[in-house]
Amino acid sequence: MDNQKKKSPDFIISLLVIIFLVITFLWYSRPLVNSSPENSYLNTTMIRIKTLEVLLMTYNSDKGFFPPENNGLALVVKEYDEDNSLLLDGWGNKILYKATDEHIYVISLGADGEKGGTDLDEDIGVYDLWD
Repeated sequence: MDNQKKKSPDFIISLLVIIFLVITFLWYSRPLVNSSPENSYLNTTMIRIKTLEVLLMTYNSDKGFFPPENNGLALVVKEYDEDNSLLLDGWGNKILYKATDEHIYVISLGADGEKGGTDLDEDIGVYDLWD
């Protein structure tokens, strides 16, 4: 019996704290694991649209005007961020862009890639010009 090493109380307390932290992390990360892929596509799309709007505003601040509609998003992404995935929404559809003298419109046509729709097929962004 003398050869057996006894575990110190500090070790046991440390082990219990680690187990508690792991269980707490798993408990709070549950919603992330259980979220549906459709919601992650929607969240990705919303983040990309917001990022593109910020990049367009930065471009306007630097240059004094918004980029042209025909290649404006590609120009902005190339200038400020080389990640071309920003040009696509979460479903892999092209994000659309229009500009007026005072406003910019960055739009995803939703999961179906077509104008209009409901739920995940609904257009995302400001689409006042899409009548």
